[in-house]
Amino acid sequence: MTAQEALIELMWRKRYNMAFPTKLFSKKLADQLRFPEEGVFDDIALMYKLLAKADKVAYHGLPKYTFHRHENNNSNWTTNHSLITAEILDEYLTAYRKRTIWLSERFPEEKATWQYFEWSFMISMVEKIHRLQVACEKKLAYMTDELSKNYYNFAKSPHVLDFEKKWLKMYINKN
Repeated sequence: MTAQEALIELMWRKRYNMAFPTKLFSKKLADQLRFPEEGVFDDIALMYKLLAKADKVAYHGLPKYTFHRHENNNSNWTTNHSLITAEILDEYLTAYRKRTIWLSERFPEEKATWQYFEWSFMISMVEKIHRLQVACEKKLAYMTDELSKNYYNFAKSPHVLDFEKKWLKMYINKN
């Protein structure tokens, strides 16, 4: 795949995920890239930059590596939604915003795609906050406002999934 194709596959998370331990990449791709000193979700802050530097990306498709998430793992909230906090959402939203901006500058022809993935994250978090009654009122208000402002662009995206359209109708007012 090209770097751009690999990034889109990464965002869909169907073939592979963001986790560094599940990838092999050339040292030259990592030269001059550093893990962020702040925050705890370094994979989201860096993986897309590594893939974007690649001339080509290969995907094998057969599992060759496994890892275990211990109970204190930073990403446990992705499967145990009761662990969602305003702080985690804030860090994720910031990382996704930075990612959207960076990718849009690097691959402007896919700007709408990068934006879709940011909105997709937001609507999934809005749904979880409502369904699980998570106390994240300010983050919920921020995401609801952003999605409301961009309702039609998100709803008309060629990437939008049926359940995302359903959630938009349930939780977001059209502006």
